[in-house]
Amino acid sequence: MTWLRLLFDPSGRIGRHAFVLGLLGMLGLSIATGALVSGSPTLALALMPIVGELAVTALFHGPVQGLDTSTMVAFGLILAVRAYILACLCIKRLRDQGRTPDWLVVMVAVTLAGHVAASAWRPDELDKFLPFVGLMLDVLGLAILWSVFLVLLARAPTYASRTPPG
Repeated sequence: MTWLRLLFDPSGRIGRHAFVLGLLGMLGLSIATGALVSGSPTLALALMPIVGELAVTALFHGPVQGLDTSTMVAFGLILAVRAYILACLCIKRLRDQGRTPDWLVVMVAVTLAGHVAASAWRPDELDKFLPFVGLMLDVLGLAILWSVFLVLLARAPTYASRTPPG
């Protein structure tokens, strides 16, 4: 299987090894593309799957600031492509286990609900001392959730038959 088919084609099945290689390939593409687009090590760090947003928040005390519109559009496109690659990898791995993509849909719904809840965070007395509590809780919680989900996908045995459907 070629890298292009592994990362961008949602059809078929992949085993554990190909799934982990796909995740590592996505990590490398995210970091390299971020560094090329912006030349900013902060943005390149932010593009790391799962831990990027947390690392930027923890190390730089807030989201990436001072970027022009074209860089932010490029950042959004890179994140969209990364989400598509992750969806393709997860769908193929779930199919290999004989499961439907329902769990991926649940994970996306929980992620969106987490982002909505974090955006609804209203400053209070505690936020004077910890101004990014909502963002930190959102990113940390979702990083743990997605890490567990991806590890479970990577470690789960194959249940589906290796014969192609049809």
